[in-house]
Amino acid sequence: MPKKKESKKSENTTKKKAEIQEEKERSGKKKKTIVWLILIVSVIVGTMLSPIFTIKNIEVQSNKKVEAEEIIRLSGVSINDNMFWKTTGMIKKNVKANALIDKVYVTRALPDKLIIKVTERSEDYLLIESEGNYYINNQGYILSAGDVASTTVSLYGLSEHSITLGNRISEYNLKKLNVVNQIMNNCEDHYLDSENQIALSDVISKIDVTSISDITIEIKSEEKTIHIGDESNLNGKLTYIPKIIQETKGQAGDIYVNMNLSEKYPYFSPKRDVNKEVEQSNE
Repeated sequence: MPKKKESKKSENTTKKKAEIQEEKERSGKKKKTIVWLILIVSVIVGTMLSPIFTIKNIEVQSNKKVEAEEIIRLSGVSINDNMFWKTTGMIKKNVKANALIDKVYVTRALPDKLIIKVTERSEDYLLIESEGNYYINNQGYILSAGDVASTTVSLYGLSEHSITLGNRISEYNLKKLNVVNQIMNNCEDHYLDSENQIALSDVISKIDVTSISDITIEIKSEEKTIHIGDESNLNGKLTYIPKIIQETKGQAGDIYVNMNLSEKYPYFSPKRDVNKEVEQSNE
């Protein structure tokens, strides 16, 4: 019996020693792995911070409205900075601080060139406000102060309580803007001059959505105001407009398509010439 107990005790001791040895080996491997990781990271960081990766050229691409100098200034990156000093995410965020910038792509052309490519928002409409005019895009972003002399379509009826460049217009006005976008998209399919590819959307000067049930479009070059009514059956209503404009060429007035087209036919109403009427009454 004593021999069996001693044998068992010896086995336990051997097993414990083996476990301790395995633990030491695992611990040693972990230490080696950590050391190697530290060395690798040190080499990578050292290489990244090396003078080899000093920026010598910053190239801005695809910008039309925003000057390259302004984009570089916004990026926060300068010539002689280290290529990796700022992350691409930081650079993108900085450049997009300009409301005209929609998307930013940053490429490191190693060893010393940084490329910043941008996609700019388009100035689709001139928002007419009592306190000033502002360019907005078709997504409702307020881009910059506007010029009344602009050829951009003037947009009335989207009264904003507060204007902050870079922000979007209110949810309520976004719904109105959606209707405006539908009108413009449909107008692209209706031509005043098919031979020269002049669509209705090319000649619209003003859209008024003050009342969403009584929308009006102005074509200044033709001296005509088009009464659309609400946004229902837009394509059907717009189908009649090119023909009516051609038939009333040179006459100022109003075109009415704001009716149930299955019951009534669109018509043109000439603008009254008050001066002529006065002259005739005095004769």
